[in-house]
Order: sequence, then C-alpha cells, then structure tokens
Amino acid sequence: MKIKNTAVFTWSAVKSIGTIMALVGTPFIILAAEDEDPEVKEQTRPTSKIEAGVLYNSDDSFKAGEYNGLHKEGAYGIGNIDLRGGAGFDSDSTRRWRINGTNLGQQNRNVTSEYGWQGKLKLKFEYDELLRNRSDSYRTPYSGDGAGNFILPDAWRVPLLPQLNTTTGNARGLSADVTQSSILAPTLANPNALLAPITAQSNAAAAIQNNDLPLFRDVNLYTKRQKYDGGLSYFITPELEFTASARRDDRNGYQPMGFDSKAITGERVSILPDPINQTTDQYNANLSYTGEKGFMQIGYYGSLFYNHINAVRWQDWGPSASGLSGTPSQTRFDTMSTAPDNQFHQFNMNGGYTFSPTTKLVMGGSYGRSTQNDAFLTDTSTVLMPVSSLNGLVETSTFNLKLTNKPSKDLSLAVGYKYDNRDNKTPINTYAYYAAGEPAAGSANAAFINALGIGALGSNININANMPYSKMSNQITLNGNYHLAKSHWLNAGYEWENIDRSCTGAWYNCVNASNSNENTGKLQWRWNMTTSLNTKIDYAFSKRSVNYDENAWLAMVPMANVVPTGATVLPNGLPATAYNTMAYYGLTGYGPASGLNPQPLAGSPLALFFTNNNALSPGLYGNRDRISELLGMRRFNMANRDRHKLRSAVNWQATERLSFQGSLDFSHDDYPDSTYGLQSSREWDFNFDASYALSDSFSVGLFYSHQNQLSNTAGNSYTANSNAANVNGATQLAGSSSCNNYTTLLQRNLNNKIDPCLNWFSDMQNDVDVLGLSLAKNGLLSGKLSLTGNLVFSWAQTNVDINGGNYANNPALAAGSPASSTAAFFIPATKLPAVSTDTVELQLTAQYAIDKSSSIRAMYSYLHLNSSDYAYQGMQPGGLAAVLPTYESAPAYSIHAIGLAFNYSFQ
Repeated sequence: MKIKNTAVFTWSAVKSIGTIMALVGTPFIILAAEDEDPEVKEQTRPTSKIEAGVLYNSDDSFKAGEYNGLHKEGAYGIGNIDLRGGAGFDSDSTRRWRINGTNLGQQNRNVTSEYGWQGKLKLKFEYDELLRNRSDSYRTPYSGDGAGNFILPDAWRVPLLPQLNTTTGNARGLSADVTQSSILAPTLANPNALLAPITAQSNAAAAIQNNDLPLFRDVNLYTKRQKYDGGLSYFITPELEFTASARRDDRNGYQPMGFDSKAITGERVSILPDPINQTTDQYNANLSYTGEKGFMQIGYYGSLFYNHINAVRWQDWGPSASGLSGTPSQTRFDTMSTAPDNQFHQFNMNGGYTFSPTTKLVMGGSYGRSTQNDAFLTDTSTVLMPVSSLNGLVETSTFNLKLTNKPSKDLSLAVGYKYDNRDNKTPINTYAYYAAGEPAAGSANAAFINALGIGALGSNININANMPYSKMSNQITLNGNYHLAKSHWLNAGYEWENIDRSCTGAWYNCVNASNSNENTGKLQWRWNMTTSLNTKIDYAFSKRSVNYDENAWLAMVPMANVVPTGATVLPNGLPATAYNTMAYYGLTGYGPASGLNPQPLAGSPLALFFTNNNALSPGLYGNRDRISELLGMRRFNMANRDRHKLRSAVNWQATERLSFQGSLDFSHDDYPDSTYGLQSSREWDFNFDASYALSDSFSVGLFYSHQNQLSNTAGNSYTANSNAANVNGATQLAGSSSCNNYTTLLQRNLNNKIDPCLNWFSDMQNDVDVLGLSLAKNGLLSGKLSLTGNLVFSWAQTNVDINGGNYANNPALAAGSPASSTAAFFIPATKLPAVSTDTVELQLTAQYAIDKSSSIRAMYSYLHLNSSDYAYQGMQPGGLAAVLPTYESAPAYSIHAIGLAFNYSFQ
C-alpha cells in the first residue's frame, strides 16, 4: 500500500519567543517503507530513532533565549532520542520499554523512560528542565552570598544631590546630568531665578559618582526549574488498578524584588536580586475500580513546600542617622521574611454509575488540610508578638455531583452541584510592629498601650490583627441540549453560584463582600448548513449581586474597638470607639463627604475622630498609615457586575484542498455601582485560519488574529481639608477652572476632600495583531527532500489615556511673595507613552532522506524583537530619588540560528 503525505497547517496559537525550541525540539520523523502501513509497523515492530547535530546561535540575547536556553552566541548540541524495545510482537510476553529524550543539548531538555508489561505493570520516570531568562541588563552595587544577605561594598558612599541637600540621601545624585543641572531658586526680584551648582557641589557629586557607579555589577535574573517525576501503575485484577507517583520540583535563580527601608532620614527602596531556592514535593496514590456499569476511585495527594531561604537581609544605602552626609552606611540592616514552608494533604473519592443507557451519575468529594507553622522572624521593631508562629491551618472540603439523562433521541439533560469550602482555622492574634527600619516616634494613644499591656509605643506603631480568610461556595448548574431539526441544535443552561466569605473569630467582618450571588444564563445554537459548512453561536449573561461593606478593613485594626484616651460617650450612650462612632453617624472610614465647613461640634466624637471632616485618623485606630477606603470604592472581584459573553465560529471545507476557519468573540463586564475602581472592561477577539493544498505535496497556511482589550478605571487623589491660605504669601489658584470654580488656595483647601478636580479616570487599551504564513513542499528530488517554512509577524501596543490631574505648588515662589501671586497650579493629566512590542519570526527547515533509515535535517531561524516601555526610564540613574537604579532596559534583539542534524532509525 502506498502512502501519500499531505500537510495541512492550522495556526491556533503563536509563541512569541520560543521559536528555536520548535526547530531543535522535534526529532525528524523517518518515512516508513512504501510497501508497509506505518501504523501497523509501529504496533508490531516499534522503531527507535536518534537525532544528533549542532546548532549555531549568531548573537548573545538573554531574552531571545528566554525559554530555550539559547541565550549565548556559539554552538549548541541537538539531541533527540526515541528508543523502544521489549518482547517481540509474536511472543507470549507483553514486556515493553521506551526511552524518549528531547532537546538534550539545551536547557529545556526532557527525558522520559517507561518499562512494564501491558495490562499489568508500568513504571515511569521523567526528568524535565526549563530555564526562564528574565533580564541580563540588571545591575546592583550589592553583593550577596546566595542565601539572602545583601551587603554594600565598603567603599560605598551615600548618593546626594548637593545643590538641594548635603545630608539627605538621594539616588538621583548618581546621575551627572542631574547633579550638573541648575535648580530653581526664586527670589522676590526674580521668581524664575536658576541656581547652578557651585564648583564644590559639582566636585562632591562627581566624587560620589566616580566612587559608586563602578561598584554596580551585572546580575542575570532567571529562574531554573528541574522536575523529577516517578510513578507506577499496577493492575491487581483487570478491574482494579493501583497507581502511585512522586514528583520533586526544584526552583533556583534570582528575581527582582523591592525592599523598603523606613528611617529617620527618609524612605529608601532597594530593588535586589532576590534569590530563589525552593523545593516542592508532590505525592499521589490512587486505587481505582472499573466495572461494567460503574467506577470508583479513592486517592491521596500531598504537597510539601520548602523554602531554603527563610529571610532577606539587606543594608540600607542611605545615611544611617540624621546629620550624616556622604559617609558610608555600614551599620544599618533590615530584614524581611520570605514565603514560609507549608504542607497540604488531601484525601479524595469519586465514582460513577450507569443506571441505564440513558441515565448516568458521577459524583466525588475530597477533604484536605493545609498547615504552615514556620517561626516568625522578630527584631526590635516587633514589639508585640503573642505567639512564636502562625499555627496556620486551613481545612478544605469539596463535593460534586452530575446527573445526565437522555429522555429521547433529540433531548439530553444534565444537572450538577458543586460544593467547595475553604475553612481557615488559623487563630487570630494582635501584633504590634514598626515598619522596616523605622524608629519609634511620638507616642501612641495611652488607651491602646494599656489595652495591649506593654510599654511605651510610638505614634507610628502598627497594631494589626491577622485575618484568616475563609470561603464557601455552592453552585448548581442545569443544562439541556435539543435537536431542533435536521442540522440544528439548541443548547440552553442556567447556573447559580452563592459564595460566603468570612474570618472565623474576627471582631468585625473581614471581607467587603461577605455574601455574593451570581446567576448565569447560557444559550448556544449550532447549525450544520452542509456537510462542509457549520457554525455555532454562544451567548451568556451573568449578574453578580453583592452587599458591599466599605468598612471591612476594620477587622485588621482591633484598636478601632477600643475607646481612645480623650474620647467621650456617644449620644446613644455607647462608648465612643472609632467603630461605634462610624456606626452611629452612618459613616465609613472616609468620613463625611464634606469640606472643612461646617465643622462638627467641638468636643463631640465626630470632631475627635473626623477632624476637619477628614478621613478617620489612623492614630485613633492604632495604625501608621490610613488604610480606610474611598467612599464608593469597589474591588472588582467583589463588586456588583453584569457580564455579557458572545462567541461565534464558522468552519468551511470549501473543497477537498481548501478550508477556512474563523471565530469572533466578544465579552463585556460592567460594574454599575462602582464609583471608584474598575468601571467596565471589554474584549474583542477575531481569528481567521485558511489552509490550501495546491497538490498532494504542496500546502500553504495563513493565519491572522486580532485582540482588543479595553478597561475603564476611576479613582480619586484624596487630600485632607485644611485652612491653609497661602504658600510663601501667595494666595491665588490657577488652572482648575475646567473642573471647579475655586480661585484661591484657601477655597481649594477648605474643599480638598470634595474637590472634583481630584477625580481621575483612565482608559487602558491593548491591541495585539498576529499574522502568520506557512509553506510545506514534499516529494522533491525523487521524493527524498521536503521543505517547510513558517513566517510570523506580531504587533502589540498598550495605550493608557488619563483624565484628571493634580495640584503642584508654584516652584517660583520666594518667602514674602505678593498675595496676588499664584500659589498653586492645577496640572491636567496627560496620556502615557505607548508601550509596544513588535516581533518577526522566520523558520526554514529542509530534510533529506539518505535512505529508509537515515536522513539529514537542516534548519534556519531568524528572531527579531523591538520593544518600548517607559517604565524602564525610571530604572536608570537619575530616574527616582528614593530608589537605587537597576539599569534594566526594554528588550530588543535580532538573531540568526542555523543547525544541521543527522537522523537514524532502527529496530
């Protein structure tokens, strides 16, 4: 029997960077002898295959080799094997074995081995490796030991901007462009006067730069995952099977992580190469029974996570105390814990029974326990630690059921139920601590100190409780499928989901949406117009209803339920805690939606807790920062939502050789009750795929897709009310007439909280276009040569348009400026620079069959990427004052790769 080979290409997805993986990762398939069915041959006499060769990469490119390990210029090995053996097909033995290896010469290699007797025992082992390169442009002055300790060089000097301040650390002082620039030094005579740095200031800055910049070193950011997987399958009887497996994942590398130090001299951030050294062990064991009418399975799953680095310790790059200038900071260190070790163990059971040819039932359930009990890391900043570890415990239980019935040949019905309960039983405790490296300042409310029973506390203390979040969901689904008429099918469904959220033992509800209900209706129509043309349309509408609580943050601050010193009694006789006061006046932590006037009655609880009608004072609930929410703010995953989804698809086999596929999907989410937060989101997806076989040996494929995503978000730049009337004597306001009618600084300050100019809106749009072309030609040179080619272009762009703005004080004011001068300007927001990524990928492959057992494969690829992202500008010297530069840049590359490999098959 002669076999004809016709290649048809369908572009269902495009991978942007890993093209070389496809070139070197798929062994060349040797054609079978023309007089034998290859499928019969494969089953009766398995064929082993070996591929070996070399690939040359033209340039260094960390990003081009993001997932394939080909990030360096030079030669790489091509190695793929598929070895098979065992007893002969005509013997009584069913023993079989197989060793399969791909990409053995690269760092995305995989090796799988199997050994066993068909229908009785099977053993399997797999090793899989994957390297993900993130960046090779990252730089840092810190040295690390790989265990989370980061130390500055002894020669490090604190960067400064001498023309502004000679004692306060400023990372912008590492840029010569910044330190050589003039600063605005207004006087009454010349409000726009510029002051150039004097020689001493320039010399001081240059000395620091010459000293510090050479201390930055290159560190490659990457993650390497190694997986070891082994398992067995054993048939105790033909109906009873036992399976077991064990898997270990080791992750190593470095990832960028921001570490914030708060000190008396200011806030400073270091973006460090956070080391990754983690192990996850997973275990499975199952006993399965399969009978004539039913099946049942009981099993166990376990996951154990180990983080071999339990903390990161870093040195502050700024001055360790006030009054220091360019001296090194060699004494101040901060520490932050990493992800703790944890375990998860689960027992599960599921089964099914066929009552009749038309009625089937499937059901299952599970019970699991997650535990985490690593010891807390403490230092002088953790002044109250009631327990030494979290004693974390989460119990999960699930149950699911599905009943299907086919009452007639044209109608099928299904009903399902799902229960999922995540019960967090971690005990709740109250902790008191200062932010990393921040010394105590001032004095906390005396009532809070007494309630905690500890010594003096600074006003910048954080008195917080942990919140063990629990979630329980119940879901019911109904579905029916009806054959309306010849070639027409209608499917209708309904889904109801209820979710309850809570924190067991919390003094106040800990989640914004303690209960939510979502109802979804679905409808699908399918029409097979002809044997070669069919289409379908799906539509679904869902409505989520939530009773939103804007005061859920109270669960984190237990001092909001303690009467602070200086508080009085409420008119209803209850003690004036922060919570009682909010409840009595019907307020959230945002306070009255009002300007400064009219003022609350002096001495009243309202005047104490919401001074000047501002948001609730953090000091009156024992927290360093204001954590209450804006009035009208809704978290999108817990807000009322209306969702529409429409999907359509068409498949047309126009001729035996020509086919088309297309789809158009649309989705729209609307959040009708969200004043702030995500307002709406919308997405369009269009896909078109065509393939044409010009002959039995020549085929062409074309693919195009377009994706458009749009999201609308609203927010507010909260500013507290005040009665400040001037800046250095100036009183006038400019630039805000388009959003308010304030003309003076005092008018604005009196109404800061309700100033409409502080509202902002953003529209973020993502557009992605992908165009692909493929060609395949077989049968050249008397059937020995085949050629394939793939070409893919992609264009991606993100645009963010912002409406709104904020105020800035006039920098050209000197002390004693005339009252008629402009004190502050309203500066409208502008559109952010576009973020874009464009790629070109070309693959060409030629394979030549030397004989029936051997062949040669030649390959070429070209990868090009050009990207632009304004976020990288802030990573350069001079970008940010409180953050050390990392030098990371937007990726770009153009590389070529050529390869040659020899293939051999044998039995």
